[in-house]
Amino acid sequence: IYQGVTLGVLHFEKDKNGDGTVLVKGNKRHPTLGSHVVIGAGAKVLGPVSIGDHVNIGANAWIDEDIQPYTTVFVAEHPRLERRSRTGKG
Repeated sequence: IYQGVTLGVLHFEKDKNGDGTVLVKGNKRHPTLGSHVVIGAGAKVLGPVSIGDHVNIGANAWIDEDIQPYTTVFVAEHPRLERRSRTGKG
């Protein structure tokens, strides 16, 4: 697991019978990682997903679904950087 990786909850399920302010307990909310998993810098693995054995997750990937064993996932297109410069007086 490299720098800046987030392993966490995608959302919290709330009690629908009440006023919606109570979190439901006992439901799986976090990812499960298999053995020999590599997660690149800045990647996010969110929700009750299963990441199989020997999976490689590329940098800055956003994972919110199960990944089968021996799979490599990555961001196909990197975001384009916008550059602006200011010129003139102060």
